[in-house]
Amino acid sequence: MNKFSQMACERYKVFKPVVIDRLLNLYSKLLYENHHSYTFRNQEVAACVICLTKKRFWLIMFSLLPTVFMSSESLQYPLVSLYISINAAGIFYIVFNLYPEVKQNFRSAKQAYLLISNIRKRRAWLYSEFFDVNFFTEANRFLSKEKFSEIIEMLRKANGYRTEPCGNNGKSIYYTLTPPLAIAIKNKEINVIGYDVQTLQDACVHIARDNLKDIQKLKEIPNISALALYDAISYLEREMELILPRALTGLYENDLVSYFLYAPDKLNYYAQKELPYYVGGRFDLKFKATKEESMLARELSTKCFACT
Repeated sequence: MNKFSQMACERYKVFKPVVIDRLLNLYSKLLYENHHSYTFRNQEVAACVICLTKKRFWLIMFSLLPTVFMSSESLQYPLVSLYISINAAGIFYIVFNLYPEVKQNFRSAKQAYLLISNIRKRRAWLYSEFFDVNFFTEANRFLSKEKFSEIIEMLRKANGYRTEPCGNNGKSIYYTLTPPLAIAIKNKEINVIGYDVQTLQDACVHIARDNLKDIQKLKEIPNISALALYDAISYLEREMELILPRALTGLYENDLVSYFLYAPDKLNYYAQKELPYYVGGRFDLKFKATKEESMLARELSTKCFACT
């Protein structure tokens, strides 16, 4: 029995991403006239499908179940009449509140996903500076604690980081490069930054500025706050505003990993959970996150997991 369960679990792990990918492709065909088209169609049908994923919809549906077993005689009782009135209000809510809300979210999400994709591309470009990975798939992978520390060590090796004892229990930190992120860029083939930058320091300054520009445009989208990913947008805005003044004077390796890789993971995480409902496969990070990666990306706080 244990062997059978193990085989079933392994098959599930193999087929789950395949099934999800096919469903996304089918859903995208429902939403768009063709693969490269920006013309949406069947939005009403898609809105109905999304309503089926809402907890509010199912709470109202489950509340209707007892009416199946009611007889005509039971309608004479005041409590039963009140119950039916409440159910009627629930159906009214689905038709005139929930469904229009989902349709409005379509308009917001369609405008948002291109701007969020810009932020995603900058983060993927920066990640590919450290690892030889596919720009459209593994470069989107959320950071784990291990990867976080690994990138820190790579940066410290490149900038000549060293420590020397200072006093009884303290230590002094020295760098060969000034600023510490004056490290030459490797991946110049993919032009995501859009500027002639030579070092990671310069790249981070432009990324912070451009991220803030895109976030400002995101927050100007009507009804954007109704999307679940809005909190992640506001979080990233605060982090970019915090790090930009420091970026202008000189960043450290912890700053790059925490604010330019780890912080955008949060927006990518929530966008991946929500945007496919509205834009299908147009927004897809195309990797399977581990449990640790998902847990770290879900938490809207910026941390450092490297030893100093």
